[in-house]
Amino acid sequence: MKNTLVYIVITFISMHYLSAQTNASKSSQKKLETAFTEMWANTTFSDDYDYFKTEVSNNYVAMNEEGTGQMQEELFVDIDQLKRLEKATFEFFDQKIRINGEFGIINGRSKAYFDGEHVAEFLYIALFIKEDDKWKYAGWKGTYLKNSPKLNLSMGKN
Repeated sequence: MKNTLVYIVITFISMHYLSAQTNASKSSQKKLETAFTEMWANTTFSDDYDYFKTEVSNNYVAMNEEGTGQMQEELFVDIDQLKRLEKATFEFFDQKIRINGEFGIINGRSKAYFDGEHVAEFLYIALFIKEDDKWKYAGWKGTYLKNSPKLNLSMGKN
């Protein structure tokens, strides 16, 4: 029930802000884009706990395709999977940045590769909250595209 409620809240907030018009400055958008780039560089690696201590909101939540939520304290449970994910490379496309007050959304499309092989393609929404005049990573929702290969994290096992 808790996960369903979190999913409903994220969906409502995302829909509201995605449709909202904003006059965010180019500077604010650039800062949010930089926060996204730093987030992606740091959340992919299994050993970067410091990033999560200082750059991630205490309100963080991620949602998978089934609508199951994952809170910040649950992120580092499967270290083996995170280590395999480190070996992937990603390309980002069609990125859109929206800011409404202290809330920022970056959404787009990404392709994942293992050893040059295209292994997944997905749409994403990354949520950020401005805390202490700094954009903090607050949430993630990724959805595989219909014709995407499904990412098999055992591919990176050695």
